[in-house]
Amino acid sequence: MRSRIGAVMLSVVSLLAMWAAWGTGAVKSMSTGYGLATHGAWVDCGATGWSLGAAMAATVAVAVVMVVLNRTFNILRTTTIVFAGMYMVMQGAIPDTGAQFTAGMVLNFALLAVIALIYTTYHSPQSTDRVFLAFCIVSAGSLWQYSFVPYLLALFFAMGQMRCMCGRSFLAALLGIATPYWIAWGLGIVPLDGFHLPEFTNPFAVFANNPDVPVLVAVGFTLMAGFVLTVLNLVKVYSYNARSRSINGVITIMTFITQLLCVADVANVADYVPMLNCCTAFQLALYFRINTERRGYLPVLAMIVVYAAIYVWNLLA
Repeated sequence: MRSRIGAVMLSVVSLLAMWAAWGTGAVKSMSTGYGLATHGAWVDCGATGWSLGAAMAATVAVAVVMVVLNRTFNILRTTTIVFAGMYMVMQGAIPDTGAQFTAGMVLNFALLAVIALIYTTYHSPQSTDRVFLAFCIVSAGSLWQYSFVPYLLALFFAMGQMRCMCGRSFLAALLGIATPYWIAWGLGIVPLDGFHLPEFTNPFAVFANNPDVPVLVAVGFTLMAGFVLTVLNLVKVYSYNARSRSINGVITIMTFITQLLCVADVANVADYVPMLNCCTAFQLALYFRINTERRGYLPVLAMIVVYAAIYVWNLLA
């Protein structure tokens, strides 16, 4: 009960922090990538009132979905919702990505839905319809933002974790990838020459011209904390039963892929920050669950302090 009250309080404080950052003009627009069939499809919402409202609603929605996902599939083997509160804290600590509606929030929500679909395929190679739908969602997103593309590879690894990989499911995955492109071309929405590879920019040039040090520090801290927590958790997760190992394995795959993308595509890091925060929050909660009797709350408190300091730095920068 106390952890639930604490998570709710953290969520409320985080929402107030987003609103305060917007009110003080501390929210700056972040660059975002394009899609494989669109250029500039994402409208730069900026620090508008409706963008703030949409961002706050999306953040709460993701936190709720995380709670539902955990209770449905018993990811953490506990009913605590500390991860939802920590996700809200991480979002609020970086107003540039948390207090305005970004493509990363859509990516975050879509991937949670896809993870839920993949979880239902455990030891079920015949669940080709759900495999098709999962890949179709991510593939459709790649038409709009190329940040979806690497997660197609992550889904293949996830299928291996869920022990649902077979000839039929692999074919369903390929059809799911091709279908959005086939529909977009077949209906004349995108001409054949409208498809293109993503255009990567030089991250060093981007940040040399407009460095956003607080954001980089926040992302760097989250990357480091998430990586350490994931590695520590793997030692314990390895002793779980097969289903629990598979369930947590999918989260681990998503964590490592997202961390790699934040480094490889740092110029468009805003696309990955919400998902990075989501995965790190899950890993933190799992560490808290594993080390409940060994002061597992200390990393939680330490991270709250660090994110609070980063938030204040954002306001003053």
